[in-house]
Amino acid sequence: MYTQNSLYKPYSGILNLEKLEENLQNEARNSRYLSSYKQASIYGSFLDFDSRIFHKRCALIKGISIPDKTDVETLNGCLSRFIEIIRKDGVQFLSAKIHNDDIAFLHVFERAGFSTMNCHQQYRFDFHSQEIPNFPETCTLRIPAKDEAEKIGLLVREIFKNHCDRFHNDPLLEKADSDNLHEEWGRNSVLGFADEVMVAEINGDPAGFCTAKENRELNQFSPKKFVDFVLLGVHPRYRKKGIHTNLLRNALRRWKSRVDFGEIVTQTNNLATLKTYAKLGIKPSASFFAMHKHF
Repeated sequence: MYTQNSLYKPYSGILNLEKLEENLQNEARNSRYLSSYKQASIYGSFLDFDSRIFHKRCALIKGISIPDKTDVETLNGCLSRFIEIIRKDGVQFLSAKIHNDDIAFLHVFERAGFSTMNCHQQYRFDFHSQEIPNFPETCTLRIPAKDEAEKIGLLVREIFKNHCDRFHNDPLLEKADSDNLHEEWGRNSVLGFADEVMVAEINGDPAGFCTAKENRELNQFSPKKFVDFVLLGVHPRYRKKGIHTNLLRNALRRWKSRVDFGEIVTQTNNLATLKTYAKLGIKPSASFFAMHKHF
């Protein structure tokens, strides 16, 4: 059985596969949306946060299981049934992630009316085998207080305004809603959604932002522990001053003694960010396509 799962696929050589397979089966059985066709299955979840931001019912495909990943007829039948199920629940916006080595999957999704919004590259830093390089300090870094959540939310909104993320790239989503998503994401991070938040300042003015969150869902199946650097960016006024490098290097230093790996995801066309990762020795580990379908 071939399992395509946007969360676990890049960790096949690290995870406890027996516990993972048991979890995937339980997750599929308990998911809100589950379709089966022949021996294939697709499962997904309803997205409360996205639904509120975009004023439409949103869902996400979380996993696909199929005996033969080249059997496009079976995958197509299973996907068609999944779409029927979510449509009966009133879903208007469906997202999926397809790994770049699953091109047959990508083509099936395209024929079903999905559009590719961008290609994401996942990067990984191994704290045991890699050294964190030194760079000049170009800003002041500090942890914001919870009463600064509104201010930080507005900073994140400005950082990601007209960004190349999958939401802003979608012509069927309002740009203002995509801005609101990032603002609320930043605000919620300060209020506890993230495990750690760091703000960069220049002469007391907020200039950049970085969040870190332990990957608890993954860590329960892995003898190695992971942290995700989820939101990271610099205000347009302060770019090209080394702040991005300072934020990420500091995050690596703070988590070095707590986990085994640090991970971060960006778009493959975000060249400035990719250069920062290269300077810090953060290496590519996986890539996938972000796909949307509207009803």
